Amino acid sequence: MACAAGEAVDFHGRPAGREGLRPLLTKDGVRSFEVATAREAKGHLVATLKGIATREDAERLNGLELYVAREKLPATEEDEYTTPT
Repeated sequence: MACAAGEAVDFHGRPAGREGLRPLLTKDGVRSFEVATAREAKGHLVATLKGIATREDAERLNGLELYVAREKLPATEEDEYTTPT
């Protein structure tokens, strides 16, 4: 499926949209982040998070694993499934 330039996609290449990417939670669920913008670049998702205003703020998040709650994920198709982390 072709997507517009700068459009976030899911693992299957379908348009994800920002609503499919929020809220993002830390593994322990203590912190959450809202995606302001998202785009694909060189096989990775590049996102701007609300409240992260400077490069230094962003660098503090390096290595932080972010998750989407399973109940917030879109429904899977008949031949798809999600796996626990």
